[in-house]
Amino acid sequence: MSYFQAYSNTYGPAERLRRLLDEVKRLPGCMGISVGTRADCLDAEKLALLAGCGLPEIWLEIGLQSASDATLARLNRGHDAACVATAVRQAAAAGLQVCLHLMAGLPGEDEQDFLASLDWALALPVAGLKLHNVYVPHGTALAVQHAAGAYRPLARDEYVDLLCAALPRIPSHIVLHRLQADPAPGELLAPAWAAEKRGIITDIRRALAARGLW
Repeated sequence: MSYFQAYSNTYGPAERLRRLLDEVKRLPGCMGISVGTRADCLDAEKLALLAGCGLPEIWLEIGLQSASDATLARLNRGHDAACVATAVRQAAAAGLQVCLHLMAGLPGEDEQDFLASLDWALALPVAGLKLHNVYVPHGTALAVQHAAGAYRPLARDEYVDLLCAALPRIPSHIVLHRLQADPAPGELLAPAWAAEKRGIITDIRRALAARGLW
């Protein structure tokens, strides 16, 4: 799989995206592509280019983060939830598999807010989800809030409990691409457990099994 992330996907002109897709198709053994982008950086021309690129597996990843417009405004996302809904429907209509990203533990949100966003996302024609715990990176506005005591990230057991509430709500045909965030080396300020990827996945599996959840 070829993975397009920031600066290599739908932000620029359609012709640039076309050239990049042509490069990907020439890669030996490449069976698909996953393109991560924003709902407000998509249009009919770019969706058609992706849908028609000729690769067997095509995923379009869109950052929703929250379905709450108040939360999206606090995050300075620059778009509302309705923009995401429109993009998902248009992408699905073009024949693309859509993976939405959701974040748990956003400032001002609790468990019910996250579950409400999940249910909102599941009402759309999505084929996959990526779930992320919010962590505090160095040098960010969130780091300033954390230092001032204005933001507390989820504890490890809180995140595990939240996923035990969330995962059974997700229909079995939806692919779970991710169960936790993945901080870059040297980026993480808090919480320390966010760096323990394998341990968290093990905790989630054990908690699901102990509670008879699937």
